[in-house]
Amino acid sequence: MYISSLLFVFYLCLVHAQSLQARGYSAAGTDNLVFYWGQGGRGERDLGYYCQQPGVSIMVLAFVNDFVGGPNGQPKLNLAGKCSNANRCERVARDIQKCQKMGIKVLMSIGGAAGPYRSQKWNPDILAAHLWTMFLGGANKKVQRPFGNIKLDGIDFDPEATSAVGYDRLIHRLRSYFLLDTHHEYVITAAPQCPDLDAYSNNAMFSILHPNPKYDAYPDMVFVQFYNNVCSASEFGNWNRWRSNAFNFDRWNEWAEKNTNHTTVYLGLLGKQTHHDSGYVPFSQLTSVINSVFKQSRYAGVMMWDAAGAYSNPTPTGRQYGHAVAAHMQLLASNAAGSSARAQGNEFSVHFSSPLYGWQAAVHSWLQRVLRLKKLSDDTPTAS
Repeated sequence: MYISSLLFVFYLCLVHAQSLQARGYSAAGTDNLVFYWGQGGRGERDLGYYCQQPGVSIMVLAFVNDFVGGPNGQPKLNLAGKCSNANRCERVARDIQKCQKMGIKVLMSIGGAAGPYRSQKWNPDILAAHLWTMFLGGANKKVQRPFGNIKLDGIDFDPEATSAVGYDRLIHRLRSYFLLDTHHEYVITAAPQCPDLDAYSNNAMFSILHPNPKYDAYPDMVFVQFYNNVCSASEFGNWNRWRSNAFNFDRWNEWAEKNTNHTTVYLGLLGKQTHHDSGYVPFSQLTSVINSVFKQSRYAGVMMWDAAGAYSNPTPTGRQYGHAVAAHMQLLASNAAGSSARAQGNEFSVHFSSPLYGWQAAVHSWLQRVLRLKKLSDDTPTAS
């Protein structure tokens, strides 16, 4: 126990010293890092600030939460005051362009926990046309584009506590528009809550996760919200045979494997403990969760709600929560065999994607010697 605790302390020191690498989205990556932005309140900084943080892969703008209330029945953008004019959001547009030049995808999320959309009647074909024209590759002089000529990289779906009718057709129609623009790659993502694979009243995600077979509607990525529910990431390790509703990342991985050949699954987390949410996982406990799900075949990274919280939440590593998670994922991804930071049983290995210098190299060398001696000692039979 003493040695294991000591090793973890050294691990934290090395993680802190490890230089974070700039990233951007990688379709084949396992260290993608996704943040929601736009509803973080007064403490939320400009979009461009978060794109400059090492390890960021995708930024999701939140939200379009009114599907028909704009001019001519168009959707309405709500970024909580980030735009003085929701139909002409030039400052955010400049940041989007900067983010995209860094290889970071920027998506528009529709839905959210609140908004008129939940009680509105909308036509999926018309809504798809509006989203395509307002935010993506379409053009119509009668339609105002909040970000000017900037093309976002896709649409994220986060409908909550409302009817699921129409969402599968909406995604299908959007994909038909994507084919019209061969110069830009678009994606469809969704942010279901961890119980949403099951049918229940007002499960708005059900038609997205179980679409009509005639529609091409399975998302390219699912940012599963493992918080605010009984299956939250904070329940990791608490499983027993009497509980079928504990942390269920493995079930989401099975769903992706069974139904699609492309959908990847993200571990959705809270970036900071708040009075409004539950299921936050401190970084000291989170490493075990990530180490576990990293082994799943469709795992692709971590999503956090939200950027403002994740970068105002210091951890024992000396870094903000968002930085610490990025560093840990990069350590895992840097190992060619697919795992690089394990603290299970008699094994604990650490591999780094960037060089170690001075005291870092010395500590790393000493640590590996201790590990080898410990393993030899554990493997040596004792007289009975």
